[in-house]
Amino acid sequence: MKKSESTDVALAQSLKSLMTRMPFEKITIRDITSEASVIRTTFYNHFQDKYDLLDWIFYEYYIRPSNQLIENNMLLEAFRLMIRNMEKDKEFFLKATRSDEHSLYDVMFRSYRDAALKVVQSVEVDLKEINPLLTEKLVAEYYASNISFLVTKWIEMDMEIPSDDVVDLFQKMAFSVIEKFL
Repeated sequence: MKKSESTDVALAQSLKSLMTRMPFEKITIRDITSEASVIRTTFYNHFQDKYDLLDWIFYEYYIRPSNQLIENNMLLEAFRLMIRNMEKDKEFFLKATRSDEHSLYDVMFRSYRDAALKVVQSVEVDLKEINPLLTEKLVAEYYASNISFLVTKWIEMDMEIPSDDVVDLFQKMAFSVIEKFL
């Protein structure tokens, strides 16, 4: 691992640890750097602010591990991996959803939207022929909002429902529709 990557990971672990003990909106850059044992300027060499770091955490820990599955059009398996990885960090997610200032829903939405956009772009269908309103971005945002909503509700229910049941519900609600649609 490169030094810059290890710094990113140290800052991410710091924020995740802090978020299990205090609300996100109360966490300062000083708290993050102190916990990670780095100086403040190091933080700003890697991230713009704590929101940027939170986005990075979600992408790196929950979306990126699924990229290979997404690229191979194994969407259900990709979602299952994401949810299982989130389940492993249950305490972090339970605290993260209680943040008022920076919605975890928004963080998830951006990451899921970007992943869904890759999928939609890989499908060779002229969406405009189906309906003039349809764009790749619209379809990606539609599915990202559905996934984000479902995952947020699951987290708000203290993640008590097994992750496989969440994936099965999503499959029933979304994938059977998308396969027919595209």
